[in-house]
Amino acid sequence: NHNDMRLYQLCGTAESASMVGEMKRMNDSLLSIGITQSNIVNKIITGGQHNEKLWREAFGDAYLWLFNSYTSNIDKPAVKGKIMVYPNPVINFLTLPGGGNNTFDTVKIIDIKGRQVKLFTQTKDAVIDVRELVAGNYMVKCTKGVDVWEAKFLKK
Repeated sequence: NHNDMRLYQLCGTAESASMVGEMKRMNDSLLSIGITQSNIVNKIITGGQHNEKLWREAFGDAYLWLFNSYTSNIDKPAVKGKIMVYPNPVINFLTLPGGGNNTFDTVKIIDIKGRQVKLFTQTKDAVIDVRELVAGNYMVKCTKGVDVWEAKFLKK
């Protein structure tokens, strides 16, 4: 089923004289085989040349668009409040608020696709190890009883 496919095309106007036209022809070819325009995003960067910086900067938008159906399916229990975690962005260890005085029933790390990637139970430690995580955006959800606190963070 072609409508299960989502495609993101990116080009810069300075990549080559024909690049923008080629991307538009590819769009038309995709439509001709049954992929809907709502499943295709074309992004043209005025003056953009093919380089890794251009792709890296645009990739975040593409990733969020491609996986927005996953992120909208994340369970959303009642949130008591937002918390601040640091450092943010983090490389090795993420510090939770409370300096170790809080005992959370659970601390969950959730990736951008809504998957739980780490779970800590009965944590009294204010510092959690995130060295194993792949670089990217995450959410931390801390629960105590029925109360939930959350924060977003970036793993470098």
